[in-house]
Amino acid sequence: MFNSALCMNMLAIEQHLATVWVNTYEQKSMKIGVILMVIAILQSVPFGIFVNWYYINKDFDLNSANATCIPIDTHWELALLGFTMCFLTCGLCSLWLVLLHRYNHKRTLNRLKLESLSARYQQTENENTNRSITPSLVGYMMLGLTGLVLSAWRGKYAIDYGVNNEYDKIITDLGYTSVDMYAIYHMFCFMYYNDAMRLAIRRDIHRIVGDFPGSLKIHNAHQIEFNKDADIHTNVYFEQLQDSWK
Repeated sequence: MFNSALCMNMLAIEQHLATVWVNTYEQKSMKIGVILMVIAILQSVPFGIFVNWYYINKDFDLNSANATCIPIDTHWELALLGFTMCFLTCGLCSLWLVLLHRYNHKRTLNRLKLESLSARYQQTENENTNRSITPSLVGYMMLGLTGLVLSAWRGKYAIDYGVNNEYDKIITDLGYTSVDMYAIYHMFCFMYYNDAMRLAIRRDIHRIVGDFPGSLKIHNAHQIEFNKDADIHTNVYFEQLQDSWK
């Protein structure tokens, strides 16, 4: 869980770098992505290998074991530590993303002051991405809090009734269920808060089920319908492109 939280926190760092280097981000996007990916791998993989080795090498035998080999399933204190780190780190990154979104929203309103058309586009993308990532990261923070409470609850039963008690499996399964619920919530955030993704989904729904109330509008500013000719889309695009240079 902590390694997953680390990857989520990398999104906040990427958004910070995109905000700082908005004028040159397109030239640095690949480099930044590789650097963040390498950092996440170098921190996650060795840490995961060490934790699995430390908790499994003495009390798990592959040939004779009849229980799970996942460390957090057999050691509630490790789950408590992991979820605590998730909650704290994701909480800090969520707060930072909220501040970034406010800053980028104000900056987007004045994007014509930026150096190039590319920078103006990147600034708009920064705000849209902030808006879709922030709720997801806040949700991951709440997932960490849920796991923290469940792990503490599980630890109480382990202390009172021993490690192998009837409540341990139930609480562990509740934790995995909360992870599955977050995965659905994470996808919903990107579909709902990202304008381009939401527009693509509305188009797909229109193709599948046909017309329904509100399905024909694809751009609130110009009120374009799906069943119009492609020339209208082209004209609107070049009008916006021409206006962006003013």
